[in-house]
Amino acid sequence: MEPKKEKKKNSPRTNCCESLWEKRRTELIEKLQKAENGSLQSIQLTKEEFSEVVNRKKYGFNLKIAVKGINGKAQARGLAIVLIRSGKGSKLLQKGNYTMKMDKNFLLTITKL
Repeated sequence: MEPKKEKKKNSPRTNCCESLWEKRRTELIEKLQKAENGSLQSIQLTKEEFSEVVNRKKYGFNLKIAVKGINGKAQARGLAIVLIRSGKGSKLLQKGNYTMKMDKNFLLTITKL
């Protein structure tokens, strides 16, 4: 019998899924840049990526990042934290409001409002 895979735990100072978003940070920022002209951008993620860092039955979310604040689930707030920490990401987010959605098929879409 194989030993159970231990779930990676976030430290108390990190947000849910933050490590996952950090691995994808460069790709996320590229998609934010492309979304600036109003085009819908997407990134295909996998259930395995999420199940390595968090144990949930549902992973989908709707994140709204506005100049005045962030609204979304824990896994979405982790995404926002990673983007805000990045110099390029933070500058892009200051230029306007974005919506980021991930559906049940782990397709993340990014739209500038």
